[in-house]
Amino acid sequence: MGTDQGKTSNFNALAILLMRWHEIPEVGTTTFRMPYTPSNLGAIAGRDIGHLFDPVRLTRMDDWHRSNGAKFEHVGQWMRAWYYPRDGETMVEAVNREVLAARTTAGLLDASTLGKIDIRGPDAAEFLNRVYTNGWSKLAVGRCRYGLMLKDDGMVMDDGVTTRLGKTIS
Repeated sequence: MGTDQGKTSNFNALAILLMRWHEIPEVGTTTFRMPYTPSNLGAIAGRDIGHLFDPVRLTRMDDWHRSNGAKFEHVGQWMRAWYYPRDGETMVEAVNREVLAARTTAGLLDASTLGKIDIRGPDAAEFLNRVYTNGWSKLAVGRCRYGLMLKDDGMVMDDGVTTRLGKTIS
């Protein structure tokens, strides 16, 4: 039945097939598959047309970001600071300025929007060794390390920072 599940092609196909022999009402139509009710485009792309009945999560630093002129982006249900433009600056100019500042002095990242997973047990480090591209067995308690996870084809699937909270906790 194709991607439309008969909702749009059904009548056109019936009309073409039946033009020579019968009228559509005489033959009937195929059974529609659920859901057969049309969807409003706003339900699919609603964030782009206004406020929705969709929970919005704010980080603890939200007030600080706003008072410093941050532009925000949707990341899941989070509103995450994207960049901080100065008067008359384009996004590209602001990002270039921020990158230069981070590389020559210091940078700060509000990582509140990133996922948190608590891994425990005697094989916690070995588990991470098998999931990430880099090693975790020698990571000292109280230290953190950035790591990459790859898909079977070698492309990056996810990245993140892991902190070792105890001998059997990561």
